[in-house]
Amino acid sequence: MWWRMTAALLVGLAGGCGGNELSRALADLTSQDYEQRRMGAHALFELRPDRPDVVAALIQAGDDPDSEVRRWACRALGELTSAEDRVVTVLEARLRDPETAVRRAAAFALHKRSPESTAYRTELLAAVTEGDGGVIVALGTLQPRPTWAIPALVKSLQDRRPGLRRLAAECLGQLGAWTPEVRQALDRACQDADDRVRSAASEALARLQLPPENG
Repeated sequence: MWWRMTAALLVGLAGGCGGNELSRALADLTSQDYEQRRMGAHALFELRPDRPDVVAALIQAGDDPDSEVRRWACRALGELTSAEDRVVTVLEARLRDPETAVRRAAAFALHKRSPESTAYRTELLAAVTEGDGGVIVALGTLQPRPTWAIPALVKSLQDRRPGLRRLAAECLGQLGAWTPEVRQALDRACQDADDRVRSAASEALARLQLPPENG
C-alpha cells in the first residue's frame, strides 16, 4: 500500500511542477525584459502544451519586437494542433518578417501545420539557393517529403562549395523521389572532384536503388 501512496504523491508533484513551469513560461512571455520573453517562448516550445491560452500567448508573441521571441513563437506554434486557422494566418504573416531566421522558422512550422500550402515554399527554396546547409539538412527529414525542393537541390549539386554539394546529394537520397533529372544529376555527382560528394551521391543512388550508370 505504501508504494501506491508514494507513486501517487510523485505523480501529483510532477504534475504540479509541470503546471508551475507552464505558468512561469507564460508569465515570462509578458515580461518587459526581452531575455525573459525569449526564455518563456523557448520554454513553451519545449513544453508544447496544446491549450487555448498558450496558443493565444504564442500568437501574440508572433508580433513581439524581439526577433528571437518571434522565432521561438513560430517554432512552438508549429508543434501545436489547436486553432488551426488562426495559427496558419499568424505564421503566413511571419513569412514577411524582416529577419531571415524568423521567416524560416515560420516556413518550417507551416510545413507541419499546413503542408498543402505553397506560401512557405518560396522561403525554403530561397534558403536552398542561398546555400543554407541547415535548411537543406532539415528538408531531408520533413514529412510529408518536400519533393517540390528537388529542382533546387539538383541545382545545388553544381554549387562551388563541396560541402553544400554533399548536403544536396544526401538530401536527394533522403527524399526518395526518382526522376530522370535526379538520376542524371547524381550520376554526375559520382564523378565530383570531392570524395565526400562522390560518396554522398553514390549513397543517394543506393537509397533510390539505382546503381551509378557508369558503375
